[in-house]
Amino acid sequence: MTISGGSLLGIGVLVFYAMAVLNAAAKPLLRHTKVHAANHPKMKATIEKIARFLIKNHRLLGRIAAVLLAAHAGVQYFRFGASVTGAAAAALLVMQVTLGAYGAKIKSRGGWLIAHRVIALLLPAAMFIHIF
Repeated sequence: MTISGGSLLGIGVLVFYAMAVLNAAAKPLLRHTKVHAANHPKMKATIEKIARFLIKNHRLLGRIAAVLLAAHAGVQYFRFGASVTGAAAAALLVMQVTLGAYGAKIKSRGGWLIAHRVIALLLPAAMFIHIF
């Protein structure tokens, strides 16, 4: 089985988006680890290192996913033409990144954060439908 360049870019979008979404799980995991993993210092250190990486790089991971999306869309469009499911998933990811950038700029919580989190739940379903 060979993987084309466009498919590889799509896999990259999926991986970087997944790492960005793990930010939501990393914060509670970090709090939980501080309390419950005191008897396992190596495990605690590893979990804290991964969680801090995900939290610190959430914005960067989302931006990388968006850049890979643009490359993936271009390659796949010129190779296969337009894809309705791909366009829907891409639109959700663009909205997600736009809301995240907006939230980072205004630095306050509000309706944008609710929309950002709802899209984070819808986007994996859209990606799944697009892939399969």
